[in-house]
Amino acid sequence: MKKFLNVFMLLALLCLASCSSEASKKLASEVEEFNRDCPQQFGTTVLRSIVYDKSDNEVVMTYIVDEKYTDIANLSGARDEQRRYLHAFLRGEVAGSFLDDLVAAGASFTIRFEGNNSGASESVSLSAAELKALDAEAVGEDNDRAQLEGLVAMANRQTPAEIIDGVTFTSVALADSSIDYFYVYDPVKVTIMADSLESMRKLAAEELRGELTAPESRQQFDIIRKLGLGVRMIYSPSDSVAQKFVLTIPSEEIALF
Repeated sequence: MKKFLNVFMLLALLCLASCSSEASKKLASEVEEFNRDCPQQFGTTVLRSIVYDKSDNEVVMTYIVDEKYTDIANLSGARDEQRRYLHAFLRGEVAGSFLDDLVAAGASFTIRFEGNNSGASESVSLSAAELKALDAEAVGEDNDRAQLEGLVAMANRQTPAEIIDGVTFTSVALADSSIDYFYVYDPVKVTIMADSLESMRKLAAEELRGELTAPESRQQFDIIRKLGLGVRMIYSPSDSVAQKFVLTIPSEEIALF
């Protein structure tokens, strides 16, 4: 009986090894296919590569960050936000099968950010055990909102940021029915006329259409439409005399983009 059990255990181990090998091959093939589309431009960031390091059993995505717009040091302080977004993203519909393949291969996953000038880097990782636990969780209805919350949190790490001379982007917030962008303008340098608000709103809507319908923003766009969110751009004066202005792009208009 003991000999039989030993043989059974040996066969089981061989089967597991074979399954793991097949899973690794599938993951390697998938990553290689993804990497053919690199580099990819995402706004001011470039996805340079995605590789599967078999020796470490780790998939690594490397982004090149334009340091004119993004401070690498800020990314190091946003690790919690990055991990929260990564959790939500990997549990989403688009990346669901990729998460399954990572877990089947027992691999870990890392996103690495490199500055285009300094070469400084920051990374955020999920271990094989964390990915396995993540894959076992039931995907709740709030996962789509969690992805946007993660993106909002990371965007706030990059504020304040001067958009043009006299206008500073100060923060972004995810409200119940909209994504709210907050700006402060200097009335001495920038004049906003009440009768020009609609033309400003239409211009902002066209810019938003271009950003959201770009291939790299497709998933974010789908989530915004699914949640029925609008966008508000709120401009507050740097003094207490000038007027506050709000540009609103309703969810119905965004759904037609």
